[in-house]
Amino acid sequence: MSLILKVTGIIFIVSAFIDFITLAIPIRLFESAWQLQFVASVVDRGIVPLLGIILFLLGYWFDSAVEQTPSKKKKKGFDIRMLFFTLAAIMGIGYLLLVPIHIRNVNEARRIALVRINQQAEQSDAQIQNQYNQIKELVTSPNAAERLQQGLAEIDQIANSEQELSAEQRLQLEEQRQRLTQFQNFADNPELLEQELSRLQTQLDTDKLARITETNLEAFKQSARISLNSLLLAIAYSILGWFGLKNLLGAKSKTRPSVQ
Repeated sequence: MSLILKVTGIIFIVSAFIDFITLAIPIRLFESAWQLQFVASVVDRGIVPLLGIILFLLGYWFDSAVEQTPSKKKKKGFDIRMLFFTLAAIMGIGYLLLVPIHIRNVNEARRIALVRINQQAEQSDAQIQNQYNQIKELVTSPNAAERLQQGLAEIDQIANSEQELSAEQRLQLEEQRQRLTQFQNFADNPELLEQELSRLQTQLDTDKLARITETNLEAFKQSARISLNSLLLAIAYSILGWFGLKNLLGAKSKTRPSVQ
């Protein structure tokens, strides 16, 4: 039973570290995106080596519990448990250090995302303003109403002709008809153009605010989940490692013969 626990524990530990090494390749230590992904993966798998250490220590404890006969007691040298307690203590420090690193990387990713959102919104606003200027120039030009009416008549003539049109061509004609009809309405009532501009800008601002809110929420969720899990792992590893080392070293000091 103890051998099964020890072997299973070692397999858990080795498997976890193989995962850690695999996830780190290719190594890009100075890229925040790589750090963000690697830290999240290491934290998500952080429970595996902890279970491995616990299983090995349970196996060792099981050996100690059943081997209490005087014939089986041997003079102890190096205690293998010290390696596992030391590993737990080191990993506790490591997971504690990952907390500020992850928070910094999440904030950096959020900042980049917000900059991208603002740039895209500015580009969209510029496109809307450019289209508005073009349409305004078109509908306010001399004889605009006559030219728009002529364009609609040409579309109707093509649509009603005996020429065979594909479904895609008829769809394009309908889109052109709707566009020219809208331009004609703008020419007849310029206030409609201003209202359309205001509507598009309001929609753009609403979409921008929604994307900013979603980005901030996702950043908070990711930061909270990984940071809290990493902190909990740091506490668990530290308790196991430091208390284990303290008890182990304390027991050794008590069994050390005193010098007379």
